[in-house]
Amino acid sequence: MKFAETLLKLFQRLLTSILLLLLFFSAAFAIYALWDNYRIYDSAREVQERIRQWKPAETESGDAEDNSESFAGLRAVNPDVWAWLEMENTGIDYPVVQGSTNFSYMSLDIYGEYALAGSIFLDARNSWEPMDSYLLIYGHNVEEHRMFGDLTLYRKSHFFRENRDGRLILKGSIRNLRTIACLQAPEGEIRIFDPERVNADIDAMLDYVLQHSEQIDETLLQRARQLENPHFLALTTCSEDSADSRTILLTIME
Repeated sequence: MKFAETLLKLFQRLLTSILLLLLFFSAAFAIYALWDNYRIYDSAREVQERIRQWKPAETESGDAEDNSESFAGLRAVNPDVWAWLEMENTGIDYPVVQGSTNFSYMSLDIYGEYALAGSIFLDARNSWEPMDSYLLIYGHNVEEHRMFGDLTLYRKSHFFRENRDGRLILKGSIRNLRTIACLQAPEGEIRIFDPERVNADIDAMLDYVLQHSEQIDETLLQRARQLENPHFLALTTCSEDSADSRTILLTIME
């Protein structure tokens, strides 16, 4: 009997030690996850602040100045920069690059350095000079208003209604952006994620947007159909709905 009691106590001590170890490793993992998230946010913030000095200038009227110096500065940092994108009342205020493939800037910042937050980049299949009718820009879904994390805000009707404008700043010009719709789509949806096919059949893309949008300005969409040479800009990021779902914000250039 005494041996059994001793064995039971040893087992209880062992079990307690195992539980304490599990708690320790769980706490350590939680602390690491918090630190890792902070590192991602802080890295994205630091890069955004460093590059802001080269944001292309503009006049008080909102027209582009001779911003060749600003663009020269941007392209000295990275020759793949082709524009600067900003959306009102969001943290989206970044230079846009275009790599040789859509993996080029998934994990590289504007300086070409490794960064989990990556860069904001144009689809490698797009042409911006001359400009395609449909351009597709990607960015990671990072919290704390970094990269394209704020695209999820447009899923809410009140935010979509009250924040419709943005700007695409190019060398020597500014294209105002007006938001048409916000929707979710699987990452393999060719009517959104294949710029070559979309540019060959803009109406198919607009039909898909009309059918699947969570938020939409149908009047603006129909007006866009009637334009002789419209230019659309779609912004996309990972969705919170599922692993293969993407959030898309469709805008038209004015």
